[in-house]
Amino acid sequence: MNNDEYLELCKKANRYSETYYTGKTYSTNKEQPEISDAQFDALIEKIKKYEKTHTPCKNSPTQKVGSDLTKGFKKVVHTHPMLSLSKKLNIKDLGDWLREIQSKIPGAKFVLEYKMDGAGLDLTYKKGILQKVVTRGDGIRGDDITDNAREIDGVLQKLPQKVDIQIRGEVIMPHSTFEKMISNGEDLKNCRASAIGAMRHKNSNDVKRFNLKFYSYYIVSGSNEETQEGDIELLQSLGFKTIRELLPTSDIKKILDYCEKMASKRKALDFDIDGMVIKINKKKNWKKLGESAVNPKWAMAYKFPNEVVTPIIKDVVFQVGRTGIIAPVAIYEPMLLCGTTVERASLHNKRIIDNLGISIGDQVEVIKSGEIIPQVRGIFKKAKRGKEIVFPKECPCCGEKTKFVGAYLYCTNRFCEDQVVGRISHWCSKSNMDIKGVGEETISLLYRHDLVKDVTDLYKLTKKQLLSLDGIQKTSAENILNSIEKSKSAGLGRVISGLGIGNLGSTISEEVAGKFGDIDSLMNCGEEKLKEVDIIGEKRAMQIVKFFNRKSTRKIIESLKKYGIILGERKAIKKSNDLKGKSFCVTGTLSVSRSDIQTRIKENGGMVSSSISSKTNYLISGVGGGSKLSKAEKLGIKIISENDFNKMLKGELK
Repeated sequence: MNNDEYLELCKKANRYSETYYTGKTYSTNKEQPEISDAQFDALIEKIKKYEKTHTPCKNSPTQKVGSDLTKGFKKVVHTHPMLSLSKKLNIKDLGDWLREIQSKIPGAKFVLEYKMDGAGLDLTYKKGILQKVVTRGDGIRGDDITDNAREIDGVLQKLPQKVDIQIRGEVIMPHSTFEKMISNGEDLKNCRASAIGAMRHKNSNDVKRFNLKFYSYYIVSGSNEETQEGDIELLQSLGFKTIRELLPTSDIKKILDYCEKMASKRKALDFDIDGMVIKINKKKNWKKLGESAVNPKWAMAYKFPNEVVTPIIKDVVFQVGRTGIIAPVAIYEPMLLCGTTVERASLHNKRIIDNLGISIGDQVEVIKSGEIIPQVRGIFKKAKRGKEIVFPKECPCCGEKTKFVGAYLYCTNRFCEDQVVGRISHWCSKSNMDIKGVGEETISLLYRHDLVKDVTDLYKLTKKQLLSLDGIQKTSAENILNSIEKSKSAGLGRVISGLGIGNLGSTISEEVAGKFGDIDSLMNCGEEKLKEVDIIGEKRAMQIVKFFNRKSTRKIIESLKKYGIILGERKAIKKSNDLKGKSFCVTGTLSVSRSDIQTRIKENGGMVSSSISSKTNYLISGVGGGSKLSKAEKLGIKIISENDFNKMLKGELK
């Protein structure tokens, strides 16, 4: 979009906003506005997207209310990680889970709570006085929003008892408040987004007018109750709002019936819920069942059936991903789905298109997969004269020949711009090498100026080359080069993840890095050695071996070595002998990489083990301890958090 197009959109949006907020229409049909709510929202989103990289004009519709959000909140590491819940997407699967639990714990009773569609908070009280309020963040760290949270109804400043307690719950905006604010001309998207935005206002006095509500559902520490029911009653006695919905029951049919009933009755509530949470009532069974890689096994979220929109497919475009897969994407008029505006949806692959019989012109059902990615689920109404979806014989990006591998179409040119940009973007992402200022637009510019063809070319860039690109000024160029230099010490786990090996994410990559220690050991190992890593199965092992056997991969590794990227464990410089004679194993997702923790152990005289054994003294466990956590519990090995480990280094914990 250029500046003239942006100004024209602002002009249209300002005219449409009168329709949107007051109901007045400029269309010839007085009962039919010129633009739907969903289309208006999509128009505003386009304006906001442009304004992310350009200064908003004086008449921009986004500047009339102003978000007034704060970027400078202090980051706080959670004393106990805020885990996510596993999900069941249909009643049958939920019933199977309930029966599986009762087969392990005969007669187990469950409690039901609303799965509120808001924002999670962690509250800490000392002697009954509120000390700290932290957002969920990434589960490991959150934002300290204590001052703002004091303006939220239900966040108590002082408890009736002088207790030390840490609790968690959900902040929501009531529908009635949202509708009232919208009617008063506020530019709000949905209840959840509005609640999150309100909590991050610069001025805490502004928070109160959003009428946010806090409901508590969990006690982290400070309770001697033996059941979740008891914890909820304790929370109620302290004055907190709670969200318990069904008393403890072992009747599975009753639970399933209630969940189905709430799916249809939820719209009668004054706040958003997108499912139910089912928890085992007795807390002693929580420890018995433990946790999986990222979720507790004693609780389950049942997601209500997906909201569905039924657009007509106007066109199908083909997108090239970093792996070379050319994916079909349906294009349609903007519509609101699960609180966000969507105008395109994945059509998966040729096999699914053929099986469903989808054509351009069909009215289709679109859902959000996991409420994130819009996907075409099926045909709602078949077009009388639909147009066949034809897969390209040439790559839509580079023009090279394409080929099918099973149901998927691939671009055969590894140096296709979309692939190169995708791979380098993946390398630079926050969860990988975290190179700031190098997004897809910048990478595309670098590619078109013949400055990058793979990730190693980033480390050859000069200030002069960056300044030759449109839109990059001196300060930006210096920041980019500093971030690239800093990435050299990101650690082996991030390098492995950044290379984009199949579906190896950051958690698995850290496990692999901890096991092998350096890139050469990993490159030259066999499948059997790889399968010794707890979460590496046969398929992943094959992927890794195949990836490192490629000449192109080995060439990249040699170049990374040449440019000084650390491809092994960082050498620990001895600082103390405080941990001498103690053996540690590290697992789960932490606020820093596992290799950082392992280096600190060695710096202080400790020993690091990649697996749990009877000789292990401590397991440092983050989110998703997995099999290591289970094994440590069986062997009676002391399990500590990252926070405990930090206290140990300070001499506050023995």
